[in-house]
Amino acid sequence: MTRICAAILLCVPVVATAQTTPPGPVAQYIDADRGLSLDALVALALEQAPALAAARARVDVATGRQTQASLRPNPKALAERREQFGGIDTQTTIGMSWPLDLFRRDARVAVAAHAVRTAELMADDEVRERAALVRGWAADVLAAVRHLEIAVEQEGFARTRFDLLAARAESGAARPLDRDLADVEWRRSKTEVVSWRASAERAMAALKTSVGLAPTASLRLAAPIEAVSETPALARQRSVTEALAARPDIQALDSEARRAAAEGALAAREARFDLSVTGAFMTKRLGLSPGGDRMNEVMFGVMIDLPWRNRQQGAIASADAARRSAEAEAAARRLDAAAEIDAAATRVRAAEETVALYRDGLIALAAQNVSVVRESFELGSGTLFDVIEEERRYLALQSAYTAALREVVDARTSLLRALGVAS
Repeated sequence: MTRICAAILLCVPVVATAQTTPPGPVAQYIDADRGLSLDALVALALEQAPALAAARARVDVATGRQTQASLRPNPKALAERREQFGGIDTQTTIGMSWPLDLFRRDARVAVAAHAVRTAELMADDEVRERAALVRGWAADVLAAVRHLEIAVEQEGFARTRFDLLAARAESGAARPLDRDLADVEWRRSKTEVVSWRASAERAMAALKTSVGLAPTASLRLAAPIEAVSETPALARQRSVTEALAARPDIQALDSEARRAAAEGALAAREARFDLSVTGAFMTKRLGLSPGGDRMNEVMFGVMIDLPWRNRQQGAIASADAARRSAEAEAAARRLDAAAEIDAAATRVRAAEETVALYRDGLIALAAQNVSVVRESFELGSGTLFDVIEEERRYLALQSAYTAALREVVDARTSLLRALGVAS
């Protein structure tokens, strides 16, 4: 397989000393001093998310079964008392049977060991998926917060403009139509604030759930989405071959194939004969008098399990089919993972190039245009329609820029997940 080196770009917001907590409504979501970075959120989720605790408990279940599989069968004791019907002869027997468990213990332990390894790998895969989920919800929060910040800013401008035109219309210096148009824009901008605030709250609630926090718990992020997307990447190179070898979901399928093969070997062992050693002591009392004849006997023997009709044919065939199924699924997962890694790396490059285009003066120029049109309107050389049109163009550009920033975070998260990296 061609070795394609993909850089793992960790979205870890590094809080600089000069960075301050954004003012206004954003402060309830972002705190440079006490907020958590994406890596810190993932670490918190790995520590206390109930889903991961359940995955670790399943490992303990498999470990307990491995311990049980390594134990030998217990001996069986027999006590028997016989009395003659219509007479006084008696017989007492005490015996024991001890299964030798031939050929089976090592194969049984091997099956349990592969089950433990599969459970461990599935827990590791749960960690990988949980890390991607946490980063995704954090990106939702950051994107919604940026939209909210822009909406609040726009609502402030719209309110100021409405107050200005209302005063002008009252004095006869402006048309009532312009006042009403400004009123409509102000009311529309307020609906945007409400909508984005609700989106941020929903995303924050989902983020808290994903890291194992109660809905009422306090949680803030360390940096806005701009800082997250522009944070220098942590350089770590991993080829596709190395990534496929490290992916826990693929390793779990390989382990499942080995477990199925071990089950087939165990079934074949169980199709062989087995022995149980038996021994007994028997005493008989004959005659009518208390001092009657007494006879003691000691018996030893062997009990053989004969694999005659049931030679585990169905279990062997089922285990072989399960092995082939797991091997085929692992091969398919490798193909999918290789394509996923390639697509994620391409997605990261495209997202970063897109954000670079926005940052290369485009956003600043759009903000400058809005400012010029607003000043022109206030000086009486422009129309309200010009202002509204330019503001909407600016909002559309900011919305696209936020989507591009979100795509950078999502693309990097997708690459980390594809490469099998949790944190």
